[in-house]
Amino acid sequence: MNNTSTPVNSSNIHNTNVEKIKLEVDNMLELLKTNVLNSETVLKKRFEYLFKTSPALFNFILKNHKNNPVQFKKNLDTMLTLIFKIQTSEISQHDASVVVGKYIGEQYIPQLQE
Repeated sequence: MNNTSTPVNSSNIHNTNVEKIKLEVDNMLELLKTNVLNSETVLKKRFEYLFKTSPALFNFILKNHKNNPVQFKKNLDTMLTLIFKIQTSEISQHDASVVVGKYIGEQYIPQLQE
């Protein structure tokens, strides 16, 4: 796991400090819950590690945090936990993808909710 404080923009899942990303995700979600107006520029600076390492996740949170906030947070936590398990060789990337697909599918596909 990358424990440096320098942001690493990498598509390699093993180059990501998941604990730091999770902390920034949690803090960003808490801040977005408040009525304080924060521009995207301010958020990018405040949560620089998240933005630099995963701009797609940063933007996804920014655009979707209001959609069922409790389930949204639970989904993010599940995915970040699985990334950590991949990094620690507790699960393969393929198996994690299957878990996420099933987990998300059960939320949005009526036939799987039964």
